[in-house]
Amino acid sequence: MSEPNPELLLLDFVQAVLARPRMYTIHGSFDEVVAFIHGYHTGHGHSETRWFDFLESERRADEYLDHFFLRVRQHCPDDAAAVRELHTLYTEFLQRTTG
Repeated sequence: MSEPNPELLLLDFVQAVLARPRMYTIHGSFDEVVAFIHGYHTGHGHSETRWFDFLESERRADEYLDHFFLRVRQHCPDDAAAVRELHTLYTEFLQRTTG
């Protein structure tokens, strides 16, 4: 039996979408990516990802969800950078909260 490739990364669904947004959406825009991920989780009802935990930890108290996404988008010069920023934030959250 061959050894697993050490360069392979185990990604959850959110990380996969954020890493390759045009694979899951038409244009890969920030709004499309957020709508796809959030719609998937909202419609699915449960998930193996930490998306909702992430949103709770990153949102400011009394901040509406769309304001959190707007804050991320406005912090970046373009959609691609905003998707990368969201990917970074989500991955850092996983690293902080997973043992």
